[in-house]
Amino acid sequence: MKKWYSLIDKVYDKRNLYKYFAEVKSNKGAPVMRVHIDKDDGTKRPLGIPNVRGRVV
Repeated sequence: MKKWYSLIDKVYDKRNLYKYFAEVKSNKGAPVMRVHIDKDDGTKRPLGIPNVRGRVV
């Protein structure tokens, strides 16, 4: 029987979680992607989209 591996197995591996938790906690993670969204009154609202590591941890 073949065993199928998925990316989620690597993401939720305890070693990876501990490593990236330390990075996120010390604020050394990858920067947040900044996007500006247009509002009805013509101004723009900044929106920060976190990276995958930050969301998982």
